[in-house]
Amino acid sequence: MIKVYHNPRCAKSREALQWLDDHQLSYEVVKYMEEGLRPDELEELLDLLDKSAHELIRTKEAIWKEQYADLDLNEDELIMVMVEEPRLMERPIVVTEDRAILARPASVLEALL
Repeated sequence: MIKVYHNPRCAKSREALQWLDDHQLSYEVVKYMEEGLRPDELEELLDLLDKSAHELIRTKEAIWKEQYADLDLNEDELIMVMVEEPRLMERPIVVTEDRAILARPASVLEALL
């Protein structure tokens, strides 16, 4: 089963869902902005993505610049920042059973699926 960590307000996230629909693939949507993420869930996503927490943070967001950019945060602290402020997480993340990809642009999904 394909899982998509989706923010409905994000154009790139909507594009990924459209790509999956266009290719007639079934998927489950995780509205992480509403449902939230647990730290262990985010750690698992990072492992599947083969990325560090810092690589997944949207550093151009105002909240990042105002509250976190000047801090020297370790991996666990960065994970907690994304748990507390989910809008700071890059999206969409598309997950299969054993792999994940940051689907920006949506066409990179071909490599995953």
